[in-house]
Amino acid sequence: MNQLKNQDFTADYDIIKAMTEVLIERDLSLEEFAAMTNLSRRTVTNLYMGKHNPRLTTLCKLAEGMGMDMKIRFVPKNGE
Repeated sequence: MNQLKNQDFTADYDIIKAMTEVLIERDLSLEEFAAMTNLSRRTVTNLYMGKHNPRLTTLCKLAEGMGMDMKIRFVPKNGE
């Protein structure tokens, strides 16, 4: 169970890191970022604060709005 929580933390961190980089590089407010990604300001704020477990469609909008590709990978667990 702890391993799942660690994976959730890593995924949250990756999303927040990508968002932060775009916000800083483009000097955007969260409201401008929300408009750019076609997401509500509330959704963007919750994602940024790690309080939202996004759906795949939300992640797709986020990636598209940031001009990025999104990759989801399934990899074997260590030792298996």
